[in-house]
Amino acid sequence: MEAVRRECSCIVAEYQSKRHVLEPSRGMFDFEGMDRLVAFAHKNKMKFRGHTLVWHAANPAWLVAELNDVPKEGGLTEYIAKVVGRYRGRVHSWDVVNEAINPADGRSDGLRESIWLKAFGTSYIDMAFHAAHEADPNASLVYNDYNTEGVWKYGDAWRSSTIEMLAGMKARGVPIHAYGMQAHLDPNDRPIDPKVLANFLQEIKDLGLRIQVTELDVRDFKLGRSVEEKNRIAAETTKLFLDVVLSLSVTDEILTWGLSDKYSWLNDSKNAPFYGGIPSPLPLDWKMVRKPMWYAIAKSIAVKTK
Repeated sequence: MEAVRRECSCIVAEYQSKRHVLEPSRGMFDFEGMDRLVAFAHKNKMKFRGHTLVWHAANPAWLVAELNDVPKEGGLTEYIAKVVGRYRGRVHSWDVVNEAINPADGRSDGLRESIWLKAFGTSYIDMAFHAAHEADPNASLVYNDYNTEGVWKYGDAWRSSTIEMLAGMKARGVPIHAYGMQAHLDPNDRPIDPKVLANFLQEIKDLGLRIQVTELDVRDFKLGRSVEEKNRIAAETTKLFLDVVLSLSVTDEILTWGLSDKYSWLNDSKNAPFYGGIPSPLPLDWKMVRKPMWYAIAKSIAVKTK
């Protein structure tokens, strides 16, 4: 708590505002965890982001069964109305739809074959944003995704599909305000090309959307590297990424996905072996001490705000 109070002006829950936590049984809501986090944020004069209203994962079993059986729009819009309405004026932004793109699924529009797409077709994205805006007209509404930061097999397709989707939403008058770039950076297998990244972000800016960095961390897949080397790589990768993102003057938030390496999802017992042993993906170490990555973030911001 002391580290969060010291370092953060905005917080977001990893899971406490996802549907399988908030509505584990149909119509039976559990807001205890999210209420506590929202109260903590306001007590400490921080902003709070909601994550996420619509996702292909982290859904309760009853919802999946219902959508596969007889899908009803209320299963999407009524849930959003209840959750966003409860925190109206207290949650300043929402990841309304999360990870709707996946070109590997083979659709011409690049959309992910999800339970939501199967139930409602492509209109589910517009439905979600309209419902969220109606529930809280003053909240910033965000489309959040990953895999657009680096150069890799599906990188260009992911970026072009994202632009196509966002442009369509803007043309239809959908109330969307920002693109959330998760920024799970992978300097080994998905390196950043500053020109490619800048061109992609310029296209988003040209659509009139702001850019938010929503889940920044740095994965190091290489086994055998020392903690010092991983720290250096994480800092260099972060600086390269943020220098591009901040150059467009439309980025208004930078959030890391966790604050300390000790509690990173990459350090979970199931994930750590896959992600190269003990990772070093975040700004603070296991003792809550600032690392080179923290200073890289600070330097990028300082250069931009001179």
